[in-house]
Amino acid sequence: MSSSVSSVVQSQSQSGTSVRVQEIASPQDPAVAKDFLGNIQNSDQIALGGTVVVSPYALQVWGDADQGGEALLEYTSSGWTPLSLGGGEWSELALLQEGVPVSIAEQLAAGVAGGAVSSPASSSIAIPAGDTVTIGTPEGSVTTSNFYKSADYIAQNQQIVVVKQTSAYGIFYNVLDSSFAVTIFGTPFDTVRPTAETAFLTQLGISQTDACKLNVVENTANNLNNPDAGKSFPLSFCSSSTLF
Repeated sequence: MSSSVSSVVQSQSQSGTSVRVQEIASPQDPAVAKDFLGNIQNSDQIALGGTVVVSPYALQVWGDADQGGEALLEYTSSGWTPLSLGGGEWSELALLQEGVPVSIAEQLAAGVAGGAVSSPASSSIAIPAGDTVTIGTPEGSVTTSNFYKSADYIAQNQQIVVVKQTSAYGIFYNVLDSSFAVTIFGTPFDTVRPTAETAFLTQLGISQTDACKLNVVENTANNLNNPDAGKSFPLSFCSSSTLF
């Protein structure tokens, strides 16, 4: 497990041999729970709740005396390895941005409910039928190609569109707030970034000028082993390139 994950739990746990922990509902998966605690400092101060397993990924509810979350784990040759401690209930988009395959993210995002995965809520959002999509912005409307038609995946509730996803990057559209996320999975970041940005322009059929009008955030998966992990950026060719 990375030191960053260990240090987070350590900083959130109180000092001493024992503390009062939050009450969290069970059941849990014994194998996931064991490996999770084995990777956590001060594990005697952590309480575990329910687990959702959609192999090879899992969400494990955890908490200490102060707070908790749903940890995301992946099964590897070393067992269940924590990727992120989370900070609350995971959304499908957040899981996709961690590199979880679309076939698994939707099931995990249903949440921990008695150890079973519930069905995603239905939605009345309609998929555009034309050749173009018009998105309103504070700087005027932007017309794109109908990326729904060529999308790699559309969530069952139609609120998340995976415009394009490869092992190196992912392009996601959130229907509810008309925002895009370009997530870099591969390394080095500076090499993958321009490839992902070119794909973003190509998939939407727009210019850099129009792209800068849209609500777009670039980010990296939290589990990447580089200094920019978990940070967010605007598109590199837009006026601001400051981290936020």
